[in-house]
Amino acid sequence: MTSEAPLWELIEHDAAGHRRTDCLYAALDLGLFDVIRDRPLTLEEAASALNTAPRRTKAYLDLMVAYGYLVRHGGSYRQDPELLPLTEPQRIDNLQRRFAYPAHTRGSWSLIGSALREDRSVRTFDGLTDRSAEIVHACHVSLGARGYAFMKDLAPRLTLPANARILDVGGGYGDLCRPFLEQDDGCSAILFEAPDTLSLAEDHLRDLGLGDRIKSQAGDFVTDPLPSGFDLVILSAVLQFYDQHTNRKSLRRLAHCLNPGGAILVREILVAADARGPVVGLEFALHMALNSHQGQAYPVEIMESLLIDA
Repeated sequence: MTSEAPLWELIEHDAAGHRRTDCLYAALDLGLFDVIRDRPLTLEEAASALNTAPRRTKAYLDLMVAYGYLVRHGGSYRQDPELLPLTEPQRIDNLQRRFAYPAHTRGSWSLIGSALREDRSVRTFDGLTDRSAEIVHACHVSLGARGYAFMKDLAPRLTLPANARILDVGGGYGDLCRPFLEQDDGCSAILFEAPDTLSLAEDHLRDLGLGDRIKSQAGDFVTDPLPSGFDLVILSAVLQFYDQHTNRKSLRRLAHCLNPGGAILVREILVAADARGPVVGLEFALHMALNSHQGQAYPVEIMESLLIDA
């Protein structure tokens, strides 16, 4: 019995792991970190600021203390000082954007068994089909925030000519281009996306003051004519939706869009050839299996071969 105890503790911990996640999502939804950031608050003050019921709020705040997000002294709650740099208003906004899609789709994982037995996407189940537009929007918001942070770190390390032209294929709301435009006032981009997405992307880019530098072009990059004359082509979270044959053909087409010396930048979540890791890749592979008809997480070696062939 003693040797089995740690295993049971691990299983019980994993089975209840969603609780910590849901509490974090609730904090972002309620604005908890904004409310409790500047000074300690009593239960009554916190409940009033959050517009929540005191009895239930106490149980929630006590658990957030146990999770390490808050600390409690006497009858007052405050944010853990070590987390203050991570919960500045700008970073909280970024967290809300990054977690928008996972928050909307976490319920789909409770349908794993049904999806496996019935061999269909969880998006076809009751309760999810009518939220498809909402989920797609959350996906673009979340991927845009994550992609922007990734490109913000990568852009200074890439050597592009002055006044570079970028083609962002399937780039959602255009956030992946932004770091390149921020570091070069002469840089411009074309966002090649589906018409429905472009209507929202154009509003987003206009709000950011980039509508005149990131132009949009509607189309299907697999079948429609592509523009040319670019120094960089960006493909982020796109190839995962297509089979190898389609990707090989599409990458070759995109290579012809480049100026001499240009490059194709591919960003994907990959898995090892033996499917033993990494865990984030395997989680993503299951996510694609649940939420799409043919999507997948490619092994590293296959992705390398696709790019070499292009």
